[in-house]
Amino acid sequence: MELGNLVFGHSRGEYPVPRTDFYYDQLFRLFEAIQPDYDSSDGLEYENATFETHMYYWGTCVCGYDERKAKWSERNKHRENCYQTALDLLRGAWLNAHPEPEGTALSMRVEQIDIDSAMISLDPVGASDKWREWYSEKEKFMDSLYDTLCAEFKLDRKYGCAAHCTCDYDERWAKFLETDDHRPSCPIVRPNFCHKPSGLVIMWYKYFLRDAYSNKKLSRRMFKKVIDDCIASVTEEEPPDDGFPF
Repeated sequence: MELGNLVFGHSRGEYPVPRTDFYYDQLFRLFEAIQPDYDSSDGLEYENATFETHMYYWGTCVCGYDERKAKWSERNKHRENCYQTALDLLRGAWLNAHPEPEGTALSMRVEQIDIDSAMISLDPVGASDKWREWYSEKEKFMDSLYDTLCAEFKLDRKYGCAAHCTCDYDERWAKFLETDDHRPSCPIVRPNFCHKPSGLVIMWYKYFLRDAYSNKKLSRRMFKKVIDDCIASVTEEEPPDDGFPF
């Protein structure tokens, strides 16, 4: 998964969708059927009884989930004896004793050459060196802290050392999600493509089929049948009688 999608995006699904010319061309064929002069990679906004397709949503949640999640987080913390609690306390204590240096960016000054031009030059003033020294010390401390806590809690040091949890926080979070998540109509979770007869759902990141994932394992034959059915619903032609679901 692309880092931007992992941190900021909302393309999720069980199966990665191959970003090949075949799958791209099939979707492009559908978009051209909807809009004959279509020439973009953004996708389209369209829905009928057979399928729906939506462009990637760049905004924030509109269903109130973020507010509900924030309230839940205020009331639900890791337990006192949890690995995460110990990690946060010790990391916070170190940061309080070793605050991040100010002025980490190189300062800038303008040296006038003549009346018509000026040159901007870098003036290090030692700020960047101080920050790098602080950051190096912080990383050494965190490595040592991970070693100590993973040994104390008998946890894997190599994987998950920054995310281990030894209390019931994850179970409480899962229970919250069972009853409260984004509303189906929220653009955050609304599918970028959904074929209603088969239940196929595809989500992509920014542009169609970029870092895309589906809820069903795709094959070329299957996807072409889906697109044929969608195009038939737009053009009002009779679709191939292959049947759904697959």
